[in-house]
Amino acid sequence: MATITHLGGPETLTIGGTDFADQCTAFSAELGYDSLEITSFADSGHIMAPGLQTVSGSITLFASYGATEVEGVLAGIVGDGTTTIVFKKGSGAIAADNPELTISNTMVAVAPYSYTVGEMQVFELSFEGGTWVRDVTP
Repeated sequence: MATITHLGGPETLTIGGTDFADQCTAFSAELGYDSLEITSFADSGHIMAPGLQTVSGSITLFASYGATEVEGVLAGIVGDGTTTIVFKKGSGAIAADNPELTISNTMVAVAPYSYTVGEMQVFELSFEGGTWVRDVTP
């Protein structure tokens, strides 16, 4: 399973079609496939093949309030299961060294509200399920 972690400010981070690149402090995604066994009696070891795609990850966003801000968008997508997340790390063209990841039909199960005295409020949301595409074509 591939693990992609990028800390800091991405060039592109849209959640449900809303751009949150300027509020993102961390993004992490694990993208891969279920392992399916296809071993036959003639094989001398286990033979595996890819099954369904797997997706899980997390995003940390500075809190902001309003219909099209972090809290408002999260409130609208929690439990929906059809959320699309698009991430690209750099400002250049999409390429092998600057891929764009599109995660479709993912589930954000919880809107994590927490407040700590003396700290900036953040939302640390997790997502799971859906499908992914890694685009490297300019």
